[in-house]
Amino acid sequence: EAARTANAALGRLARVPTGQGLAVNVTPVLDASGSRITAVWVAGEVLGPRDEFARGGALNIVRQAGGTEGGVIGRLKPGERAFLTKLAVDTPPGNGATSVDIDVKVTPAGQAAPLTQVVKVSIDPNALQPMPFKRGLSTGNRLLPAASFEFSRTDRLQLQVPLTSGAKPGTGRFLDRTGQELQIPVQVGEKTDEDGQRWLIADAVPAPLAPGEYVIELSFTNGGGERKVLTAIRVTR
Repeated sequence: EAARTANAALGRLARVPTGQGLAVNVTPVLDASGSRITAVWVAGEVLGPRDEFARGGALNIVRQAGGTEGGVIGRLKPGERAFLTKLAVDTPPGNGATSVDIDVKVTPAGQAAPLTQVVKVSIDPNALQPMPFKRGLSTGNRLLPAASFEFSRTDRLQLQVPLTSGAKPGTGRFLDRTGQELQIPVQVGEKTDEDGQRWLIADAVPAPLAPGEYVIELSFTNGGGERKVLTAIRVTR
């Protein structure tokens, strides 16, 4: 059972697009009852040197629904390679929808072609998706989104998972590809953002790990029962 659940998480990592120059991760936000999605956090990373972004760029993020509705317009400052923004995508219960498509376009300053990606987000309050962040030499020691779920051994990594009002954070574990626990500490806590949204926070340092793919298991209680969120990450040199 441990190997099966670890492999399922690793399968999601395999579906992270590669070679496209842009990694995007979308994390749904639940309402107070935990029964529907009211918004999404959209994180992105421009991958590779991408000299065309030396002077910054423009962000255009919309929800596709027949045409487009809502939207967020922003900017990347010169030299920036990562972004995080919130988009309202309130989907009333009972409307028959099972997913929403989030269309992300990042256009370099100047004449270069934009980087684009469309992410399908399941309207399933039981399928929690964490927001990954990293801090280290590659980020100038700032905490930045890690939408590619890829971390250097010199990074400190952080996962943030949205919690409903009655949930209580539990524990965190590092697992190998077979689901066996590794002796890598995972510190678990919580925070509440300025909008009143609660988040489970997990911090870890992958320095002892060899390059490869791993799984972080986080637990919390909600309504008297325990739930687990498994997130696959890739560790590089």
